[in-house]
Amino acid sequence: MQTPKGSSHLCVMANGFANGLYWHKMVADTFTFNGLILFFISLFLLMICCYFERRYMWRFVEYTGYSSKASQRFNSTFYTVLNYSDSTSVIPTQILGLMDLVPTVWKQRGFNDKAGKAKFYWDEQVLIGYGYIDTPLSRKIKLANLINWFFIFIGWPLLIGQIITEDVYIPAYITLFFMSALLLVSRIMTKSRGVKRYPQITFNRRNGMVTKLNKGKQEWSCHFRELNAYIHNQRTSQSALYWLTLVPRSPVGIPRYGAQLMDWGHQTPDSCQELWEVIQGFMNITFPLPFVIPLEAVRDKDPTSRNVVAGPELDKFRQLRSLSDNQYQKILKEQIVG
Repeated sequence: MQTPKGSSHLCVMANGFANGLYWHKMVADTFTFNGLILFFISLFLLMICCYFERRYMWRFVEYTGYSSKASQRFNSTFYTVLNYSDSTSVIPTQILGLMDLVPTVWKQRGFNDKAGKAKFYWDEQVLIGYGYIDTPLSRKIKLANLINWFFIFIGWPLLIGQIITEDVYIPAYITLFFMSALLLVSRIMTKSRGVKRYPQITFNRRNGMVTKLNKGKQEWSCHFRELNAYIHNQRTSQSALYWLTLVPRSPVGIPRYGAQLMDWGHQTPDSCQELWEVIQGFMNITFPLPFVIPLEAVRDKDPTSRNVVAGPELDKFRQLRSLSDNQYQKILKEQIVG
């Protein structure tokens, strides 16, 4: 067989299939045999590089001095400073999906969405925001299937045609088809199960601490009063998006990446302002808990909320779960109009 010029992996693969994947034929072909050796050496070196990148890359980010530029980044024109205030929003309407969290939905699944994923947890002690990420195995299977789809639509017809018309090593081809089908089934099975939930930020009402995490690992923790709050605006040619960003003022010598609460509201300036007021009220133990469905069952466990005397205007918010869906949305819309 004539050896192709060059030494690309594609030529090696083409030679392998041209030999019908017979091992003795591929070994006899010097070009194919040397190409296979180089392929496995390259694969081994790639795995080593991925390992060291995953293990040590974070140190490079830390030593580049990115954290020292935090104050400059958050004073740019893309950020609007929010001040602390004594007035808080005890009846939020535009955050955490509360407008759509009608009594029937809350009774059925709480904060869970239709896929069974909960982005928030809220009780009388803590407010936690969660993120979801594919597990390492799920990401590898997803990447492998991107190549697998090309093999299914292009490779399968060609290989089937080669099996019919040429002398090939059938067990090797059957193994390829089996591995391709197995990858496809694995992706389907891990699409929902191969997702892990991580806490991203925690607000603790009891001790006043705010903790930001990255994939479950703590990045920073500080007292709530040590945070700067900003409305981050991102404008495009068609729209503008806004979200609340919280950044610790100190210590200066460590990374201070901001906590971006992008999915916590409607991504409008009013929603960011309301979220900031709600967080302030929740973290201040001298204020009662906000009047929301998630906190209705635990309100009596909070000393301040238990002792507060609510006027006629707030009485209707004490039993939100007993309202009909229409009544619930009506009184929340009245708060927005008011």
